[in-house]
Amino acid sequence: VISNLPLSRLLVAHEGAGAEVTLVLRSNDGPRQVTLNEYNEVCDIRDTLGRKGQKCLFTGIYAVKKAFLDRLKQDLRESVINIFLEMIGEKPGAVAGVIIDEGLWRDAGSREEYERINEVLLKGGNGVI
Repeated sequence: VISNLPLSRLLVAHEGAGAEVTLVLRSNDGPRQVTLNEYNEVCDIRDTLGRKGQKCLFTGIYAVKKAFLDRLKQDLRESVINIFLEMIGEKPGAVAGVIIDEGLWRDAGSREEYERINEVLLKGGNGVI
């Protein structure tokens, strides 16, 4: 991920929500696979739980409380998405979301996107990433 999002908004939202995890979401990019309810709680991911709300893109950026680290298993590679879903099922509101549409955000996860971003940055960053 390459980003210059105002992460101070994430930290303020995380402290205010009291959630164990707060995800940075975008409402104007896709794919929109995270469902946010009216209380800014993440209530579904990838329509796994069948819950309704505002669909958002998960940026891959998130803040956690220290207790979240206990959920991670040593020497096991696993997706945090599965952990988030478990948390939502155990305790609604354990995972919060904050929508931050300002700033630059790009997923450099594919070779093509990485090369495109790298090309723009090598040219002095004057192009649109």
